[in-house]
Amino acid sequence: MDVDYQPLPLDLVASLTELPFPVYLQRDGRMVLYATPGSDLSGALARSMAGLQVHVPAPDAGAMRRLLVVLFARALEARSEPVADRGRRAVDFAVALVGPLFGRERAIDPDAFFGAQAAIDLLSTALDVDPALGRAVLMGHPVGRDAPDAPEAPEAPVRPTPSLPVARRPGLRPTVEARRLTLRAIDGLVCAIALARSLGDDRRGVADRALLELGRGVAFRDVGLSRAVPADGKRPLHTARSGSTGDRSHPGLGVRLIVDALGAAPPWAPIVAGHHERLDGSGFPAGRQGDDLSRAVRIAGLADTFASLVAPAAWGHVRAADEAIGVLRLGARARFGDDLVWALVRVLESGQLLPLHRAGSVGATH
Repeated sequence: MDVDYQPLPLDLVASLTELPFPVYLQRDGRMVLYATPGSDLSGALARSMAGLQVHVPAPDAGAMRRLLVVLFARALEARSEPVADRGRRAVDFAVALVGPLFGRERAIDPDAFFGAQAAIDLLSTALDVDPALGRAVLMGHPVGRDAPDAPEAPEAPVRPTPSLPVARRPGLRPTVEARRLTLRAIDGLVCAIALARSLGDDRRGVADRALLELGRGVAFRDVGLSRAVPADGKRPLHTARSGSTGDRSHPGLGVRLIVDALGAAPPWAPIVAGHHERLDGSGFPAGRQGDDLSRAVRIAGLADTFASLVAPAAWGHVRAADEAIGVLRLGARARFGDDLVWALVRVLESGQLLPLHRAGSVGATH
């Protein structure tokens, strides 16, 4: 019987003393057993070659996700480590756990969704408790590391053998596009939590009990984007470069995918459906405006705009707070409201998200 495999991120499980499941290597188009359960992981790593890709059988993928969630929690709680290191590791865990949701499959694996949701809840809570972590996460994937236009490495040809299972392309493996969308999801989450905290300081923000729902809605807002096909049938290039790709169906498609995965619409589904709506009615897909938009939906929209500004592949590519403030002042108040825009300006001026000025640049007047 054919068996699917999922890559195991060795760098994220390196703290383990032994393997909880078997792992395999792909050689000559087939999977070969590399280490058995209970094997010494440090020894397995020592035997590995540079760039070695180790795989876990699909039946063990759920156990691997749960293990990654536990290790992610430990990494976020490691306050003795420099915050920059925790930020980089948070990005790595997020890509491993959340990235599989941003594929092109017709459905989302419910087990993968629950793993991603647990990761987002952990990160949302950590960002709320430790504001400095937000900037570290944003700085955890600078230009160059993201490699927005890097081609995907070709996969080794698969040749069936009678003695070993066939290795098909893992449906949960994050592609280059999925990585882009994951980084946008995390950037938006960082902004949304910082914005909610800022609004909470004057007792007009998102209630504590709604913080996790906000985080989930913002993080999963674009799960339909990689699967959406415009009316002309042609998939847009570089779909993660902006929040508006010419296709306006992805919010509704995202909600349907999430409902199918969970079995019911979650309380935060309106955030996914409405994150492109705007106060002045200029948004999509429904063109809602004014009081029809909840504060959480407006926060999600502003966070999505911020994520587009800081994305390495974005037009203009904002890398400093003064640049972001300058862009936000150009019409953002009409689209999102004075309260949210000025709250984000205060967050940016505090240096929580980005350096105040780009090195060697002249800061914007504000």
